[in-house]
Amino acid sequence: MKTSLFILTLLSLIVLSACSFGMSASNKELDKLADEYDGVYVFDKKLRDEIIEKERIKQEFRKK
Repeated sequence: MKTSLFILTLLSLIVLSACSFGMSASNKELDKLADEYDGVYVFDKKLRDEIIEKERIKQEFRKK
């Protein structure tokens, strides 16, 4: 009884560690995608134009 419980526990630990390894590999891929495509996406034209105008004003201020 103790031996079967030990084997069952050992197998469950192996399965859980394998699952966590697979998750860490996918997290690396998600981090890579987030680094490549991160940012703020604005879908409202009026708000987008306002943001562009403020960025233009900032650039002019930095040049001075």
